[in-house]
Amino acid sequence: MKNLVLLFVFCVSALTLSRAVEPEGVTITKEEAQSIASYDLEKIRTKGPALAGQLVKLKFNYRSAAIEKTPDGKLSGHLRIWRASTAAVGSTYKYAGLAVTIPPEGMDWFMKIPTRDDSRPTLILIARIGDGIDQPAAILGREIKTDIKGSHVVW
Repeated sequence: MKNLVLLFVFCVSALTLSRAVEPEGVTITKEEAQSIASYDLEKIRTKGPALAGQLVKLKFNYRSAAIEKTPDGKLSGHLRIWRASTAAVGSTYKYAGLAVTIPPEGMDWFMKIPTRDDSRPTLILIARIGDGIDQPAAILGREIKTDIKGSHVVW
C-alpha cells in the first residue's frame, strides 16, 4: 500500500512538472523561426505590402504616449524610431512609426517602453505585419525560444 501511494504521488508530481515547463507564447513553425528578418520601422515603411502577413523582428526606440484598449482586451498603440543624422555625406534623420496591437501578456512590458524620442537603446519585438495599410502589426513577444516541442515567441 505504501508503494502504491508513493507511485501515485510520483505520477502526480511528474504530471504537474511536465505542465509547468510547457512553453508559453505563440507557436511558430521551424521555417518561420529560421527565416525571420530584422527591420527598423523605416524599412518596414518602405517595404510596405511585400511584408504583409510576415513574421519579423521590429527595431524601434520608443512608443507614442497615446494608447487605447481594444474591445478584445489588447492594447493599441504606435511604435516609433527616431535617429539623428551621422553627419556623413548623404546621411539623413531616420523617423518612422507603426501601428501595433499588444496582447494582454505583453501590456506590462509595453507600458515600460519610453515615450520620448531621445531614448537611445534599440528595442526589438517579434511581430506579424498586418495585411493592409490600415492593419496594425500584431506584437507576439520579445524573443523566440526553441525546445523539443518546437519554436515559440515569448515575452
